[in-house]
Amino acid sequence: MNVFSISVLGLFFALSVFHLFCSFCQYLNLSSNFKKSCVIYADYTKPVLLPVLCLFAILTLLNNGTTNKTVLILCGALFFGAVGDFILLNPLDKRYFVAGTLSFLAGHICFLCLLTTEFFWQQRMLIYTTVISGIFSVGAWLLNGHKKGPSGAVILVYGFILFVQLSSGIQNLVNHESFGIFQTIGGALFIVSDGVLSFTLFTKDFKFSRFLIMLTYLLAEMFLTFAVINL
Repeated sequence: MNVFSISVLGLFFALSVFHLFCSFCQYLNLSSNFKKSCVIYADYTKPVLLPVLCLFAILTLLNNGTTNKTVLILCGALFFGAVGDFILLNPLDKRYFVAGTLSFLAGHICFLCLLTTEFFWQQRMLIYTTVISGIFSVGAWLLNGHKKGPSGAVILVYGFILFVQLSSGIQNLVNHESFGIFQTIGGALFIVSDGVLSFTLFTKDFKFSRFLIMLTYLLAEMFLTFAVINL
Protein backbone atom coordinates (compact mmCIF):
# COMPACT_ATOMS: atom_id res chain seq x y z
CA MET A 1 0.00 0.00 0.00
CA ASN A 2 1.18 3.52 -0.77
CA VAL A 3 0.54 6.73 1.14
CA PHE A 4 -2.56 7.57 -0.90
CA SER A 5 -4.29 4.23 -0.28
CA ILE A 6 -3.39 4.36 3.43
CA SER A 7 -4.87 7.86 3.64
CA VAL A 8 -8.11 6.71 2.00
CA LEU A 9 -8.26 3.70 4.36
CA GLY A 10 -7.85 6.11 7.26
CA LEU A 11 -10.74 8.17 5.90
CA PHE A 12 -12.87 5.02 5.69
CA PHE A 13 -12.10 4.18 9.32
CA ALA A 14 -12.85 7.75 10.45
CA LEU A 15 -16.19 7.87 8.62
CA SER A 16 -17.08 4.39 9.90
CA VAL A 17 -16.36 5.35 13.51
CA PHE A 18 -18.42 8.53 13.12
CA HIS A 19 -21.29 6.60 11.55
CA LEU A 20 -21.22 3.95 14.28
CA PHE A 21 -21.05 6.64 16.96
CA CYS A 22 -24.19 8.28 15.52
CA SER A 23 -25.91 4.89 15.28
CA PHE A 24 -25.03 4.11 18.90
CA CYS A 25 -26.18 7.50 20.24
CA GLN A 26 -29.66 7.00 18.77
CA TYR A 27 -30.37 4.54 21.58
CA LEU A 28 -29.02 6.59 24.49
CA ASN A 29 -31.06 8.65 26.91
CA LEU A 30 -30.18 11.98 25.29
CA SER A 31 -32.13 14.99 24.08
CA SER A 32 -34.52 14.33 21.20
CA ASN A 33 -32.84 16.99 19.03
CA PHE A 34 -29.42 15.40 19.46
CA LYS A 35 -30.77 11.95 18.63
CA LYS A 36 -32.50 13.32 15.54
CA SER A 37 -29.20 14.85 14.45
CA CYS A 38 -27.50 11.49 14.98
CA VAL A 39 -30.08 9.79 12.75
CA ILE A 40 -29.51 12.36 10.02
CA TYR A 41 -25.70 12.08 10.21
CA ALA A 42 -25.90 8.28 10.20
CA ASP A 43 -28.11 8.35 7.10
CA TYR A 44 -25.83 10.82 5.32
CA THR A 45 -22.64 8.88 5.98
CA LYS A 46 -23.98 5.37 5.27
CA PRO A 47 -24.04 5.57 1.42
CA VAL A 48 -20.55 7.13 1.39
CA LEU A 49 -18.70 4.40 3.28
CA LEU A 50 -18.39 1.71 0.60
CA PRO A 51 -17.39 4.13 -2.20
CA VAL A 52 -14.50 5.25 0.02
CA LEU A 53 -13.56 1.61 0.70
CA CYS A 54 -13.77 0.99 -3.04
CA LEU A 55 -11.38 3.88 -3.74
CA PHE A 56 -8.92 2.40 -1.24
CA ALA A 57 -9.17 -0.99 -2.96
CA ILE A 58 -8.66 0.50 -6.43
CA LEU A 59 -5.56 2.44 -5.36
CA THR A 60 -4.11 -0.62 -3.61
CA LEU A 61 -4.83 -3.10 -6.39
CA LEU A 62 -3.50 -0.83 -9.13
CA ASN A 63 -0.35 -0.23 -7.08
CA ASN A 64 0.03 -4.02 -6.75
CA GLY A 65 -0.28 -4.49 -10.52
CA THR A 66 -3.56 -6.42 -10.25
CA THR A 67 -5.45 -7.10 -13.48
CA ASN A 68 -8.16 -4.67 -14.55
CA LYS A 69 -10.68 -7.53 -14.51
CA THR A 70 -10.16 -8.09 -10.78
CA VAL A 71 -10.41 -4.36 -10.09
CA LEU A 72 -13.66 -4.07 -12.05
CA ILE A 73 -15.29 -7.08 -10.37
CA LEU A 74 -14.34 -5.80 -6.90
CA CYS A 75 -15.73 -2.39 -7.82
CA GLY A 76 -18.92 -4.17 -8.85
CA ALA A 77 -19.12 -5.96 -5.49
CA LEU A 78 -18.74 -2.73 -3.53
CA PHE A 79 -20.99 -0.79 -5.93
CA PHE A 80 -23.86 -3.23 -5.36
CA GLY A 81 -23.21 -2.99 -1.63
CA ALA A 82 -23.40 0.81 -1.80
CA VAL A 83 -26.66 0.62 -3.77
CA GLY A 84 -28.05 -1.73 -1.14
CA ASP A 85 -27.00 0.72 1.57
CA PHE A 86 -28.84 3.52 -0.19
CA ILE A 87 -31.99 1.46 -0.72
CA LEU A 88 -31.98 0.34 2.91
CA LEU A 89 -31.21 3.70 4.50
CA ASN A 90 -33.82 2.71 7.05
CA PRO A 91 -32.85 -0.91 7.76
CA LEU A 92 -36.21 -1.59 9.43
CA ASP A 93 -38.31 -0.52 6.44
CA LYS A 94 -39.74 -3.70 4.90
CA ARG A 95 -40.89 -1.95 1.71
CA TYR A 96 -37.40 -1.95 0.21
CA PHE A 97 -36.22 -5.26 1.66
CA VAL A 98 -36.35 -7.27 -1.59
CA ALA A 99 -34.61 -4.64 -3.75
CA GLY A 100 -31.88 -3.98 -1.20
CA THR A 101 -31.25 -7.68 -0.60
CA LEU A 102 -31.01 -8.39 -4.34
CA SER A 103 -28.37 -5.68 -4.63
CA PHE A 104 -26.34 -7.24 -1.81
CA LEU A 105 -26.81 -10.64 -3.45
CA ALA A 106 -25.21 -9.31 -6.64
CA GLY A 107 -22.31 -8.00 -4.57
CA HIS A 108 -21.73 -11.41 -2.97
CA ILE A 109 -21.74 -13.09 -6.37
CA CYS A 110 -19.01 -10.66 -7.48
CA PHE A 111 -16.93 -11.53 -4.40
CA LEU A 112 -17.42 -15.24 -5.05
CA CYS A 113 -16.29 -14.82 -8.67
CA LEU A 114 -12.99 -13.54 -7.32
CA LEU A 115 -12.49 -15.68 -4.24
CA THR A 116 -13.55 -19.20 -5.25
CA THR A 117 -10.65 -21.42 -6.35
CA GLU A 118 -10.34 -24.69 -8.25
CA PHE A 119 -10.54 -26.50 -4.89
CA PHE A 120 -14.07 -25.11 -4.45
CA TRP A 121 -15.19 -26.52 -7.81
CA GLN A 122 -14.07 -30.08 -7.14
CA GLN A 123 -17.14 -32.30 -7.35
CA ARG A 124 -17.05 -33.51 -3.75
CA MET A 125 -16.50 -30.04 -2.30
CA LEU A 126 -19.22 -28.59 -4.51
CA ILE A 127 -21.71 -31.20 -3.30
CA TYR A 128 -20.78 -30.60 0.35
CA THR A 129 -21.10 -26.85 -0.09
CA THR A 130 -24.45 -27.07 -1.86
CA VAL A 131 -26.01 -29.45 0.68
CA ILE A 132 -24.72 -27.68 3.81
CA SER A 133 -25.50 -24.19 2.50
CA GLY A 134 -28.97 -25.36 1.45
CA ILE A 135 -29.70 -26.75 4.91
CA PHE A 136 -28.62 -23.55 6.65
CA SER A 137 -30.51 -21.45 4.12
CA VAL A 138 -33.75 -23.30 4.81
CA GLY A 139 -33.05 -22.96 8.55
CA ALA A 140 -32.66 -19.18 8.17
CA TRP A 141 -35.90 -19.06 6.19
CA LEU A 142 -37.76 -20.97 8.92
CA LEU A 143 -36.32 -18.78 11.67
CA ASN A 144 -37.60 -15.71 9.83
CA GLY A 145 -41.18 -16.95 9.85
CA HIS A 146 -40.97 -18.94 6.57
CA LYS A 147 -42.06 -15.93 4.55
CA LYS A 148 -43.82 -16.59 1.26
CA GLY A 149 -43.73 -14.68 -2.00
CA PRO A 150 -40.77 -12.50 -3.08
CA SER A 151 -39.51 -11.95 0.48
CA GLY A 152 -39.40 -15.68 1.18
CA ALA A 153 -37.64 -16.47 -2.10
CA VAL A 154 -35.06 -13.74 -1.50
CA ILE A 155 -34.34 -15.00 2.02
CA LEU A 156 -33.77 -18.54 0.71
CA VAL A 157 -31.50 -17.54 -2.18
CA TYR A 158 -29.60 -14.87 -0.28
CA GLY A 159 -29.12 -17.13 2.73
CA PHE A 160 -27.79 -19.84 0.43
CA ILE A 161 -25.22 -17.46 -1.10
CA LEU A 162 -24.16 -16.21 2.35
CA PHE A 163 -23.38 -19.74 3.49
CA VAL A 164 -21.62 -20.51 0.20
CA GLN A 165 -19.43 -17.46 0.86
CA LEU A 166 -18.57 -18.72 4.33
CA SER A 167 -17.99 -22.27 3.06
CA SER A 168 -15.72 -21.00 0.30
CA GLY A 169 -13.69 -19.06 2.87
CA ILE A 170 -13.31 -22.08 5.14
CA GLN A 171 -12.24 -24.23 2.18
CA ASN A 172 -9.64 -21.63 1.17
CA LEU A 173 -8.44 -21.44 4.76
CA VAL A 174 -8.08 -25.22 5.00
CA ASN A 175 -6.35 -25.21 1.62
CA HIS A 176 -3.78 -22.73 3.02
CA GLU A 177 -4.78 -19.85 0.77
CA SER A 178 -3.46 -16.62 2.27
CA PHE A 179 -6.75 -14.79 1.77
CA GLY A 180 -8.89 -17.54 3.30
CA ILE A 181 -8.85 -16.07 6.80
CA PHE A 182 -10.16 -12.73 5.55
CA GLN A 183 -12.91 -14.37 3.49
CA THR A 184 -13.94 -16.62 6.37
CA ILE A 185 -14.19 -13.77 8.86
CA GLY A 186 -15.99 -11.57 6.34
CA GLY A 187 -18.45 -14.33 5.46
CA ALA A 188 -19.19 -15.07 9.11
CA LEU A 189 -19.71 -11.40 9.94
CA PHE A 190 -22.10 -11.03 7.02
CA ILE A 191 -24.20 -13.88 8.38
CA VAL A 192 -24.32 -12.19 11.79
CA SER A 193 -25.17 -8.78 10.30
CA ASP A 194 -27.92 -10.03 8.00
CA GLY A 195 -29.19 -12.43 10.63
CA VAL A 196 -29.70 -9.56 13.06
CA LEU A 197 -31.29 -7.44 10.33
CA SER A 198 -33.74 -10.22 9.44
CA PHE A 199 -34.58 -10.77 13.10
CA THR A 200 -35.35 -7.08 13.62
CA LEU A 201 -37.44 -6.97 10.44
CA PHE A 202 -39.48 -10.13 10.82
CA THR A 203 -39.41 -10.94 14.53
CA LYS A 204 -38.66 -8.10 16.95
CA ASP A 205 -36.45 -5.04 17.01
CA PHE A 206 -34.17 -4.50 20.00
CA LYS A 207 -31.96 -1.82 21.48
CA PHE A 208 -28.71 -1.04 19.61
CA SER A 209 -29.79 -3.27 16.70
CA ARG A 210 -28.81 -0.72 14.04
CA PHE A 211 -25.40 -0.23 15.65
CA LEU A 212 -24.75 -4.00 15.73
CA ILE A 213 -25.95 -4.44 12.14
CA MET A 214 -23.68 -1.71 10.81
CA LEU A 215 -20.66 -2.72 12.92
CA THR A 216 -20.68 -6.30 11.67
CA TYR A 217 -21.61 -5.24 8.13
CA LEU A 218 -18.78 -2.74 7.72
CA LEU A 219 -16.26 -5.20 9.13
CA ALA A 220 -17.59 -7.89 6.77
CA GLU A 221 -17.20 -5.67 3.69
CA MET A 222 -13.73 -4.66 4.82
CA PHE A 223 -12.54 -8.25 5.40
CA LEU A 224 -13.89 -9.44 2.05
CA THR A 225 -12.16 -6.51 0.37
CA PHE A 226 -8.90 -7.41 2.13
CA ALA A 227 -9.38 -11.00 0.91
CA VAL A 228 -9.42 -9.79 -2.70
CA ILE A 229 -6.41 -7.54 -2.09
CA ASN A 230 -4.48 -10.54 -0.72
CA LEU A 231 -5.27 -12.84 -3.66
